Amino acid sequence: MSAGLRGARADVVRLAGAAVVAQLLPLAVLPWLTRLVAPAALGHWALWTSVAANLATVACGRYEYAIVRPRHPAAARGLLALCLVLAAAGAAGALVLAALAVGAWGGLGGGAAGSADLQAGLQAWLGQGGGLLAWALAPALGLAGLVQALTLWHNRAGDFRRIGQARLLAPGLTAALQAVAAWAGAGA
Repeated sequence: MSAGLRGARADVVRLAGAAVVAQLLPLAVLPWLTRLVAPAALGHWALWTSVAANLATVACGRYEYAIVRPRHPAAARGLLALCLVLAAAGAAGALVLAALAVGAWGGLGGGAAGSADLQAGLQAWLGQGGGLLAWALAPALGLAGLVQALTLWHNRAGDFRRIGQARLLAPGLTAALQAVAAWAGAGA
């Protein structure tokens, strides 16, 4: 077997192994979290993560996929810079929207027309902790754009070890953040 094939096989095993562990880590933490956090808070967290994940798909305007294409490194660096600027702009836009939404919610006196469930959901997003869930979308979008752009930058360089490390780090940090929030009583 050639050295190139052996190296490619090692890269595939490394990335696949990181992906498997990245999927198992949240599953290992979830039973513990369900005992510390109220069901409604878990529902709000699930909704928040789905909204953040959907918005994160366009954090770089999908230009991150072009990073691997250019033949010249200068063009690839330019695309990386564009992606980072777009991610920062998206995060800044999310901050502006959070400020407007939290301000509007406060202007309504923390209430809105609609069902009690709708009001409770809006209160969780815009009222509790000064609108913590709304404010948290901005850094999530900025970091998601950064991760997406750098993942494809490292893909271009063939640095699959670093991609695997990042795939393990992200769910590890998420699990740690959830644990800290649960201990702090954020979901009680």
